[in-house]
Amino acid sequence: MRERLFLRWFKEYEQSDKYYIKISEIVAEKVANYTAMIVQKNNPNLEAIIKDFDDFVVFFKNKPD
Repeated sequence: MRERLFLRWFKEYEQSDKYYIKISEIVAEKVANYTAMIVQKNNPNLEAIIKDFDDFVVFFKNKPD
């Protein structure tokens, strides 16, 4: 149920013109964990923030057991 609520809430606001929203699912020990970032599109550091978020997700998706 949490997954559906989380995804529904973010998808409803994903079309916003003011915010960049990115979500990701990271499965650890057979448990789905969700992470998200919400950043104003006019943030001067937007590209760096997106890169950091992507690096974070890749790190935890490829984390050794």
